[in-house]
Amino acid sequence: MNKIGHTALDVLEAYNVYPRDVKWFEIQNILKEAGVRRSTNRNSSLSPTLSGNGVDEAKPSQSRFRGWWECIRSSLVKHLRHEENWIQETRGTLMEANMAALYEASRNGCISTLTTLIQSDARILDRVSLTSFSETPLHLSISHGHLEFSKILVSKKPKLAKAVDSLGQTPLHLASAEGHTEIVQALLQTNINACLARDQDGRIPLHLAAMRGRIGIIEKLIKARQESILMNLEGDSVLHLCIRYNHLNAQKLLVELANGNESFLSSKDLDGNSILHLAVMLKQKQVR
Repeated sequence: MNKIGHTALDVLEAYNVYPRDVKWFEIQNILKEAGVRRSTNRNSSLSPTLSGNGVDEAKPSQSRFRGWWECIRSSLVKHLRHEENWIQETRGTLMEANMAALYEASRNGCISTLTTLIQSDARILDRVSLTSFSETPLHLSISHGHLEFSKILVSKKPKLAKAVDSLGQTPLHLASAEGHTEIVQALLQTNINACLARDQDGRIPLHLAAMRGRIGIIEKLIKARQESILMNLEGDSVLHLCIRYNHLNAQKLLVELANGNESFLSSKDLDGNSILHLAVMLKQKQVR
């Protein structure tokens, strides 16, 4: 606004250049978008005055007007770009803070924080794959045994059940190893094919459950994908793993679930040892 109360929009519309070109309308739009309005000053006028020769002295030439207005336009564009950059930087900082809060909530199992984050940042779970973290919030939540928190994550973003961490493990690998039966059940309802997924060491979830003696989880995994019982780990069948890690109850369950499959029951490891030979070597008396 100038000394007598006129805004840039007043000046623009008073000093019309005909025909109005695209730049004139661009500047008008920029001013309006920037919040510039016509003044309410009715006591002064921007009407041009005429000289004694009938020449409009107040009205600048078309070339001078365009040069003057191009300068204003350039300044406005720079200002608006600066504002846009500031907004983008602020938004980026906020998104980073939200992501850090999400991982902290996953570690602690804080459902209220998770709910608030999703409400304020609807795309936060979509951006998990773009982070530099070695695991997803679902991996972290499962590692700490947060059942309800994990269920919410899976319901909001089912693709998290397929994601792998830096070790190539899916959330089902972690839940199977840690013995979180209810979480395993929830994950199987979302991604049953994870039963057959191998991590970077070649292990499927069933292998990890057998190595830890997780009887309830072994049963759920095999019922979900029956063929998983036939998948070996470096030559060892699931039965061999149970014997190597001294989990006889898990081994008994596997024998029952094998339904008399002799090729499975009599399978040998890379050294040619059947489960009976391996049990004798490891001094285990109960095998079948």
